[in-house]
Amino acid sequence: MALFITRVRDLGVVDTERGRVRVEVVADSLQIPSSIAFLPDGRALVTERAAGRLDLIDLRTGARTLAEDVPPVFAETDGGMLDVAVHPDYARNRWIYLAYSVRTDGGNTTVVDRARLRDARLIDRQRLFSALPAGAWAIETRKGWRSGRTARSGNTSTGRAAATRSTSSTGARTTAGR
Repeated sequence: MALFITRVRDLGVVDTERGRVRVEVVADSLQIPSSIAFLPDGRALVTERAAGRLDLIDLRTGARTLAEDVPPVFAETDGGMLDVAVHPDYARNRWIYLAYSVRTDGGNTTVVDRARLRDARLIDRQRLFSALPAGAWAIETRKGWRSGRTARSGNTSTGRAAATRSTSSTGARTTAGR
């Protein structure tokens, strides 16, 4: 388990359209952070797209721990560790959701997994969704990949996850979930 400490620095108060906000640096030296999710214990999960990592950051102390047993990530070009989300009932079930890039025989693609977080280790990981590789999608729609999104469905009792893809030119849409 790698541990890094960043000195928490207060950058002051900023006035915004919606009110005043205190700005603090709680982590630095991250390689293209792409997503953040907050845990009820005062830590944050941060994905580092370019490094293919998942960090746990204590927002009070600045202590940063690399999550263990993170699946292999294809972290080249636009790929990497893309997104993280915390289940609405995380305090009870410990589920987190990860979207990341993988290399397959058919090409590079995006997958969505869920796993339980125990200390700094991912356990009970399950694959929920695997997108068609980019080449297959381009052939199917004739226009290629236009946009993508991962989202949790409204059914929190089962923790179902869904992923959608769509193209603006055809309106074609593929939805998969579990």
